[in-house]
Amino acid sequence: MALMIVPAMAKTKPTVAIIKAEWCSACQKLEPTMMELMKEYGDKVEFVVLDVSSDDKVAEMLDVIQLPTPQFLANWNPERKGKGYVSALLIGASSGLVVGPCTAPALGAALAYVGTQGNVFFGTTVLFVFAIGMGTLMIALGTFSGALSALPRSGEWMVKVKKGFGFVMILIAQYLFVQAGQRFI
Repeated sequence: MALMIVPAMAKTKPTVAIIKAEWCSACQKLEPTMMELMKEYGDKVEFVVLDVSSDDKVAEMLDVIQLPTPQFLANWNPERKGKGYVSALLIGASSGLVVGPCTAPALGAALAYVGTQGNVFFGTTVLFVFAIGMGTLMIALGTFSGALSALPRSGEWMVKVKKGFGFVMILIAQYLFVQAGQRFI
């Protein structure tokens, strides 16, 4: 379940958009709490519930992708087994499966290069730098999370940034195609 604070256009009350889905187990667990908040703050805040599982246009507009929790994790009860360390480990491992296809080529290239060098210290350094590179964004977000409120609100500028980066990616792909054509023809 995701919450978005939406600036009120012509209203005096702030609006909270609650994004939920039928298949989302976290949404179902948080629903009683959200209903309580709606009752308590309903006169001060306007709540809007958006169900992305029933309306594809809403999901597309908000860039929400459906990634349901695996069933074995959805049924896991961390309170029953202590502090929930095993559950956290399983969620991290399953997240690694999602991220794995994206990082496997870079990690494979780094491992192949390290293997050809035959130097343990060099290999440790390369893999350490790779790990720091993978975690830098999360470290920065955790360190400067208070600065996120200073970022401009989403809007038309985000669409322009997406299109701009898409155009840059197309230019890079064209350059790589030209370079490949010159080498192989």
